[in-house]
Amino acid sequence: MSDFEHRIYSKSKSLTISILLLAFMSGGEVCPKLSGVLSLTGPAYAAPTQKLQSKAALDDAFKLVLERNASKDEELFWIQKLDRSPSTVRELYESLTRLPEYQNKLKAIKPTEQATFLYRTIMRRAGSPSELKQLENRIKNEGLPAATEYLAANNEHSGMVYVKNGLITDKEWQQYVDADTLAHTDKLKGLRQLEVLTNNRIPIPEPYLSAAAYAYGVNRKLALEVLRLAVNRFPENAIAELDMGYYLESNGVQLHSFQRFNEGIKKSDNAIGADWMEQNMRKRIGNAKHPELLSLDILRKRALGHSFIDQFQNAATECTMALKMAPNACDLYSIRGHSHYELGNYQLAVNDFDKAVKLGMTDVWYFMERGISKTEIHDYKGAIPDLSKLIAISPRFRALQARSICYRNLHMVKEEFADLTLMLKLQPRNSRALLLRGEAYFENGKLAEAEKDIELAIKLRPLSPQAYILRSKLYEKQGKKAAAAADLKKAKDLNSPIE
Repeated sequence: MSDFEHRIYSKSKSLTISILLLAFMSGGEVCPKLSGVLSLTGPAYAAPTQKLQSKAALDDAFKLVLERNASKDEELFWIQKLDRSPSTVRELYESLTRLPEYQNKLKAIKPTEQATFLYRTIMRRAGSPSELKQLENRIKNEGLPAATEYLAANNEHSGMVYVKNGLITDKEWQQYVDADTLAHTDKLKGLRQLEVLTNNRIPIPEPYLSAAAYAYGVNRKLALEVLRLAVNRFPENAIAELDMGYYLESNGVQLHSFQRFNEGIKKSDNAIGADWMEQNMRKRIGNAKHPELLSLDILRKRALGHSFIDQFQNAATECTMALKMAPNACDLYSIRGHSHYELGNYQLAVNDFDKAVKLGMTDVWYFMERGISKTEIHDYKGAIPDLSKLIAISPRFRALQARSICYRNLHMVKEEFADLTLMLKLQPRNSRALLLRGEAYFENGKLAEAEKDIELAIKLRPLSPQAYILRSKLYEKQGKKAAAAADLKKAKDLNSPIE
């Protein structure tokens, strides 16, 4: 047995990121035996955890956040959840801050007291003057839900919850924070430090998810293998599933990414007590038993997942919910704008993309979609700069087509022909491009050139009514009355419904 195989099967050592990292850095693939290990599920590969005192954790969370005891139903729900997956203790504390009961308490006190209340009930301490001032500004600019989510998602709060409930030590949490910080500047060194925690099978998901995120910048296959570890060790963690869907999609493995996205969304639905068979997302979440479990992070990733599997209305709905927690999130406006674009809601798409641009959107693909949306609502002057941003980098057919339409409507004949000609260089046998250029030639009196393009378009696509309509106009112009009438009849027949 080789040293590599020995390390995989050694009973004294757990599977580590360094094994995976070594394989990928050396140019090798993960060996079949290792892939088999990573795909296993069940108690043998579940994350060993410290014994969580579920009742004590429940009592502490309710007294700290809501300043009361849990009801019998609340106690039953949470103790069962914590017994199945102790790491969800973090969700317990955070979800209580999203309840109307908590938010209404905040609304009932003076603005100057709200930041103090948030620090006391979330961070278990008094905020410093500078911290309180910063949080007050966030409340003022973004609202109470956003400020609450910001503080509850803070690393200090997460560490406090895990340490308070005995899942990890202060030292272990600080090791994670230090490794995560290091990985921002040096991915490989940060990954090696995160490996120390995963090698010790730390019973919280954050080091695994962080390691996968940084590994993505080193090798995408490595990132996927680390996520498999997370899914196997934390089987209820929906974020690991959704992240895996995203990484698979990025690698072009669409069939498996579709499955992972659906599985992640289903896990999330099960966690909040929603009917995942309900197609209307607003109803699905609105009727859920515990919608407060939906964090900003999970809503964002659910929206992205729904977008990737072409469920754009669901993606738009979840972005709208997430924007209540993060009203200045550029990516949420971009995702929702893309969803509206795909749904044909072009004005709504433009509105969202405009907000995203103000918040720093730089993705040229979104600029193309804003440009096409502007074209659809006849803002031709506004569309051209957006489309040109992408065309300057990558002259895509769809962007050129939209820009040529803008040029036509603005009577910029030279620019229109340049785009149409470039489209046909990219796709010489594209009947749509041939018809557009044929129409442009016809409108500018170049009948011979128009006829050449139209004839080729009909040869390539003989069942196109638009092609026959355009040729009938050409024949009419040439005085060929019978041929024009025949083409009009042909177009009418092709447009008629099949009996």
